[in-house]
Amino acid sequence: MEASQICGIRIFSIPGGFLLLNMIFFCLSVLILMGSIMHAQDLSHNIDNILLKKTSSYSPILDKIPISLTEVRTHGSFFAEQPPSIFQMPPSPEVDEAWERISDTHAITLTRQEIVSMGRDPAEQWRFPLEYGYGDEAYMGLLDVSHHLHCLNALRQAAYPDYYFNHTGNHMGSKSRSVPGKVHFTRGGHDLHCQYILLQFILCHADVGVITFNKVEGVRGPMADFSIDHKCRDHDSIIQWKLDHQVNVTDEQWALINRVPEGIRELSGEGRSRPFQ
Repeated sequence: MEASQICGIRIFSIPGGFLLLNMIFFCLSVLILMGSIMHAQDLSHNIDNILLKKTSSYSPILDKIPISLTEVRTHGSFFAEQPPSIFQMPPSPEVDEAWERISDTHAITLTRQEIVSMGRDPAEQWRFPLEYGYGDEAYMGLLDVSHHLHCLNALRQAAYPDYYFNHTGNHMGSKSRSVPGKVHFTRGGHDLHCQYILLQFILCHADVGVITFNKVEGVRGPMADFSIDHKCRDHDSIIQWKLDHQVNVTDEQWALINRVPEGIRELSGEGRSRPFQ
């Protein structure tokens, strides 16, 4: 019996040997093809948030909820839609309520492993009090989109100072509940912080959608059409998940939030609670 060495596998020169080899290669090809098709389907349908995970830094939220991607045309007109979106309207209690819903900064809980996966040191992270009922390793977190919308809302309010601020510059609608970790700075300082946060976010994502130009009645020369298409995440599902999982406690429990967690490492205040030197 004569043997040949092919890719490290001994194939004997017996009748049907090459047929068997061809069948093996065929089966492998089918498996590879099926795997490629399944991977392509995962990508096209964003199964398990595979697309978002490839284009995002680690976030535990991507393992908790499916976030669909939808083609949406931005409303880019200088005039409000008909009927107008609540977010296109001037200040009112109803407008403030709508903004409060999407920009609310209620915290969420994070596990120790999630903190580590985010590249953070658990010893430096604030934990919720045991009285909240989340255990002794429930770390404090906030969705970044909530902070972005909080900042956008702050800049919106700055555009209407007579409505939102009194003559001393204090917010007339501020809530009575204290804010943990509050740094004391001017309203202008807060607005500059928000401006730079949003700038960094926009530059980081650098949308390359293209604006086209039209000939429009009553306009001399080309007019930009700012209504362009974007691939959008399902923001409503993210907001709903946050509402369902945010930390809701009584005022008495909230008063415990400033109690220093045992063993936490204190960080320098430079650049955090005071300016860089």
